[in-house]
Amino acid sequence: GDHRTSGGGREEALVAEIERRTKSLEVVYLGNFAWMKGPSRDDEAASGGDARDASHVSRACRVLATHQALSPFFPDTSKVLDIIREHEGAEALASSVLGAGVAAAMMMTRDPTALAVQIVRALAYDHGDRGWAWTEARPSPDADGGRSPSPLAGSAATGIEPGTTGRVGDVVEDDDEAAYAMETSRCLYHSLFAAEGTPGLVAATCCAVDGEAWFRRVPARHGVRVRRTESLGAGDGRCVIRVRRRRDAARFVASSGEYQGKRS
Repeated sequence: GDHRTSGGGREEALVAEIERRTKSLEVVYLGNFAWMKGPSRDDEAASGGDARDASHVSRACRVLATHQALSPFFPDTSKVLDIIREHEGAEALASSVLGAGVAAAMMMTRDPTALAVQIVRALAYDHGDRGWAWTEARPSPDADGGRSPSPLAGSAATGIEPGTTGRVGDVVEDDDEAAYAMETSRCLYHSLFAAEGTPGLVAATCCAVDGEAWFRRVPARHGVRVRRTESLGAGDGRCVIRVRRRRDAARFVASSGEYQGKRS
């Protein structure tokens, strides 16, 4: 290990310091969720928060505490970000195993695009209703009469708020590649880190290491791509994750709020 952070009981001292800082930050950020709202559209009313929000707050506090404790030892802040990113899911072996699992699932399913949508939606399910405001969009079933897009019902059970087709950028009927997208204009991690003056930390957490990263080992032959095309951490006004399919794939339809994949 680095001589500045290892040996002579330094590891134990750093762990204790990170724990102390984490608890101090939790007192501030778990005590009142008002800060979590962040900038959002008028129609994105935040809930009172739940156990999922609290879990992510604790995780964000630990990330921030780790950054605060390690930064004095690393003039190059990118080194600290790399350490945090590894512990947040980007560690090579863990990332490889997860990626291989997703690739295997894609190989075994009859509908890789529908499975990709389910996996991406699970990311939003894991997020709390107050820290994020996920909305979703899908192409409308225009093949049978050219019906216009209809709103998609959100649910507290899924953690995804109501959205409308075409709301997320290029998810429109004349784009044969667009299958699904979800967006949020607020992120718990970004809000907390920004409040502490370290918004760049979001690059080592949340969908910077989840979501798109899970699909990097999926072979092109499965005809599905998952991309994070916008990010609050990069200075965009929202985070957007898109699922795309090959242009020659059959049309996909949404019915009763559920993604149904290819028609039979």
